[in-house]
Parts: sequence; C-alpha cells; structure tokens
Amino acid sequence: MAVKAGENVRVYLDGYDISGYASKVSVGLKGGLTDVTTLNSAGHKHARTLADNIASVEGFYDEDGINIALEARRSSSGVLSIMDGESHGSVAVCGNAAMDDFSYDTVVDDVIKANASFKFNGLAGSGKVIGAKATHTADSNDTTVDDSAGTTAGGEAYLHVFSVSSADTIDVTLRHSTDNFSSSDVLLCTFTQASAITAEKVAFTGAVNRYVRAVYDVTGSDVSIVAAVQFVRN
Repeated sequence: MAVKAGENVRVYLDGYDISGYASKVSVGLKGGLTDVTTLNSAGHKHARTLADNIASVEGFYDEDGINIALEARRSSSGVLSIMDGESHGSVAVCGNAAMDDFSYDTVVDDVIKANASFKFNGLAGSGKVIGAKATHTADSNDTTVDDSAGTTAGGEAYLHVFSVSSADTIDVTLRHSTDNFSSSDVLLCTFTQASAITAEKVAFTGAVNRYVRAVYDVTGSDVSIVAAVQFVRN
C-alpha cells in the first residue's frame, strides 16, 4: 500500500498554483444514484442518474495569492487540477469547474480564511501528471508515461502556464507512440500557444498509444516559462 502525505497535494486553478495558500482540499466524485425502492421491495434499489463531481478548497486569505485565482472564477468556469503530488506520474483529478460558493471566514483572534467550492462541468477526469511543474528555458521532451497498453476511447489533456518571461511564448503538444518513441512518434493533441498566465483543456478522440509524453517548444530570448501538464485516458 502506497500511503501519501497530504502535504504533497497540489492544486492548480487556471494557471495559478494555490497549493501554498490551501490547507485542506476535498474531491467528491459522486456517481449519481436515485432511490427507486418500491413498497414490495426486500431492500433498497437505486437507479443510475447524472454524476455530480465536486471539489472544495480551504485556505488562507491573501489578496495577491489565492484571492486572485478565486475572484476570477466567481462568474466563469476554469481549469481545476488537483494532484496527490507534484512529481511526474502523480495521480491527478482534472476538469473544467464552475465555482459554486466563495466565502471568507474572519475571527478576531485568528487569520482570515478563504473557502471555495466547485462543481465540475460533466465528469472530472482521473489521470496523472505527464509534465511536472517546471521552468522551461529551451525546447525539450518530457519524461515518457508508460501506461502498459494503449486505449481506444480518446482522452483529455490539461495545461497550466504559471508565468511567461516578457515577449516569449511556449507551444505544448502531447505525442504518443507504440514503441517508446523508437520509430513511432505521432501527434496526439496541441494546446494554444501561450504568452501569459493561462490554462486550457484539450479533448481528443480515438486511439491513444501506450507511450505518451509532453513536448515543449519555446520562442524568445532569455526564456523562462513555468508550466505543468496533466493527462487523462477515457
């Protein structure tokens, strides 16, 4: 059994890493069940309905930190990624999420707390970190993820860009392979070129080969761009 400490959890919201302000994170992947038990039943019966995937974050108020990310989501959906660690291969729950509630808690003898709850639009994706949060200064290929076998139902990819050096850009793609990129190297999906803080979800259909990796193409002078990528198979 692989036990992981809560201190390793990371939370990214639309290109903001709010992990350093959060003290508690909850994820609820509710399946959606309705009780359809009738009078002559020997036990409860349930019918599958629509899933309701939710998340919540409790943290410490900081007008230049967590509040920037949370305030921006009060009237629109954003990309939310919650991971059990920051390293490559860590488990990630990701999706487009709408803020359901945002509040401050103030007590005279305590610090101000900021709390937010989210509802995912559709199902949240359960995948892994394919590109750990890192500073990119040159073109590069990330470490390959080996999922033991290919799949056929497509998937999703999530990009968070936390900072971009002045006048510079980054293009991020995912590529997949049947032979660990020995001779097979096929484009899987492409994110929109980034020149500022941003986040994006990209969905793709069809076959996804066994091996997948993120590829970074940076443009500019004295480039320093911080980004992270998560990957979900359907």
